[in-house]
Amino acid sequence: MEVNKFIGRLFHARDTAHLYHLSLEGPGAYAAHVAANTFYDELLDLTDTLIESHQGKYGLLSLTIQASYTEVSKDFPTYLKALLTYIETECPFTDSDELNIIDEIKTLTKQTLYKLTYLK
Repeated sequence: MEVNKFIGRLFHARDTAHLYHLSLEGPGAYAAHVAANTFYDELLDLTDTLIESHQGKYGLLSLTIQASYTEVSKDFPTYLKALLTYIETECPFTDSDELNIIDEIKTLTKQTLYKLTYLK
């Protein structure tokens, strides 16, 4: 169940980034628009790789993702910081190959934070 919850959180992050990406407007929004687009595209690929790796060793997961959407926050960097904390404290994976993928997800999150904070 921990793996399902963790995967669900990654899918939620992907969807949140996509909604944020689509909500941007005004001067200076282009850099954030591109950064969010890169984040949700790459997060989906990394999450898919993580699931397939895990299922290759442990068998199929019974994935059910309950989505609950609220209004998209314009403070996406704060959302990403909370996601990073969640990943670092709640990661249920222990195999080194899966932890490498988690590290890639953390790196992607940090790169996106950098782009949203400094490349406006």
